[in-house]
Parts: sequence; C-alpha cells; structure tokens
Amino acid sequence: MCLGKGLPGRVYRCVATAFLLLSTHAVRAEEFRLESVGTRFAFSSKKRNADMYQTDLTLNANLPWRWNFNEHWSLQTRLDFSAGWLTGRGDDAGVFNLTPSFVLHRENIPVSLVAGSGPALLTKYRFDGLNLGMHFQFATYAGLDWNIGTHFRLGYQFQHMSNAELASPNPGINFHFFAVSYRF
Repeated sequence: MCLGKGLPGRVYRCVATAFLLLSTHAVRAEEFRLESVGTRFAFSSKKRNADMYQTDLTLNANLPWRWNFNEHWSLQTRLDFSAGWLTGRGDDAGVFNLTPSFVLHRENIPVSLVAGSGPALLTKYRFDGLNLGMHFQFATYAGLDWNIGTHFRLGYQFQHMSNAELASPNPGINFHFFAVSYRF
C-alpha cells in the first residue's frame, strides 16, 4: 500500500513498490538511448497561483530497463530532463528538472500513460506574493502521450511542484503542461 506523509512521500513509496512488483515479470535489458526532444508550455491550475506560467525545452532518454507483461503491454523506464522559464507576478526564474519516469504502452495503440517524480531546481523561489520556500523542489506528474506517425508526439501532463515540506512555507504549484516532441 502506498502510504506516506504528503504527496512526494506516497509517490516515492509507490515507485519503490512498483519496482519490487515489476521485478518478478520479464525484464528486457536495452541500451540507454535518446528517445525524444521537444518543448512544453504550462499554466498554473489554482486560483491563488493563476498567473504562473512555465515554458521548457525537454530531452527524454529511455533507460535500459523495460518490463514486458505479455506480448502487448510494456513498461519503459525513462529519464526526462527539462530546462525552462517560470514566470508570473512580475518575476521570472529558471527551472531545471531531472525526472525518472515510467511509460506504460500497449502495442498498436498510439497513446501511452506517463508518470514521474524527481528533483527540480529554481534559480529564484520568491515571486510577488508567492514564496515557494526554497530553491530545491520536487516535481511529480502524470499524463498522456499521443504518438502521431513515426516521429511526432503531443502530450499532456498534470504536475505538482513543491518543496515536500523541507522548508516553510510550502504552497506548491499545480500545472497543466502541453507538449510537442520529435521522436528519434
């Protein structure tokens, strides 16, 4: 059961549990390879943070671990890196994410479920009327990727970013991300 204090604690316990459970299924070792590059845009979803926006460049790489549940379903591990700009309330900050993630895919269906959680670094954490508590944050997301043809992808992610109560205050920000990527 995935229990823990706060969202990041529950997510990390769920990821650890998933790794243990998945280790009993067929694991296929692959090579570390660049999977896609792209860009994404986000707007915050809460009224109190409604004027926060983020724009990123993204780089995704498949990690060498992939679980095949049967001939149709697979779970690919991936490392997502993004570098971008967080803006709002008359202030700007650089934001850098490094996120281990999972991609659940069914053969012959162009839509995949994606989820991940990892560290984020902000060059500035105080905005007019919004104090995120510290430069170090955690970004946790879930979403959908839609592969269009061989090389293009559209995506949506709902992301929560907060400092996981490592500092006070810890208001967190929820974002709706929309992405366009080129797949290699």
